[in-house]
Amino acid sequence: MGSQQFCPARFASSLSRISLTMRQMTGWPNPVVFPSDAERLSLIAAYRAALGRGDEAAVQYMADQPNRYIEPEAFDELLRRIRKFFDAPEMEIILVGSAALGFSPVEKPREGKRAFRGFSEQSDIDLALLDPATFDRYWLAAYRHKNRRPDWPSNLLGEYFFAGWFRPDLAPTTFAMRNQWFDFFRRVSSEVLDFHVTAGLYRSADFLNEYRRKTCRASRGI
Repeated sequence: MGSQQFCPARFASSLSRISLTMRQMTGWPNPVVFPSDAERLSLIAAYRAALGRGDEAAVQYMADQPNRYIEPEAFDELLRRIRKFFDAPEMEIILVGSAALGFSPVEKPREGKRAFRGFSEQSDIDLALLDPATFDRYWLAAYRHKNRRPDWPSNLLGEYFFAGWFRPDLAPTTFAMRNQWFDFFRRVSSEVLDFHVTAGLYRSADFLNEYRRKTCRASRGI
């Protein structure tokens, strides 16, 4: 009997069926669920209480949040694929934003989004990727790209690099690593969770915590 040719689409379909079976066994109706209004209000109250104890208490509160809303098996598969894409088996991947807190602590007036809105179907799943070697690789590649294309207006991207954070959305479409990044996250969002996943790359947890402190200061004024 001849060997059967490997079909990526058939393999992905098999994984989806396995994932569905695992969700049924573990009681998860979907790979992503959302907080009730009562749960959201309770989580907001806990966050406000942490804010009242100071920025460091609030930063620690953010860091201590468990994964409540993503099926564990699906989340593990998501992290595995991300580490494989970046060739970074030791990369630390942290759930942040409304998918971690149950709500978004800051407003986005340009998008008409109020503060303390709940994690919902309209949200993203935001991840912080922490790996110094990967960060340095993107930093060097972006610098070399800028040198080849002096017309690249990279000031804003450079400000984030200065803050230890790579923002792929601020890189030009001529930067190949940007396009590869978005292609990967579009694909993995669809195949693993059927939910939009975004990520930022930090050089270390110190830079992530600086951003968290900035978020705390913004939240306190609301």
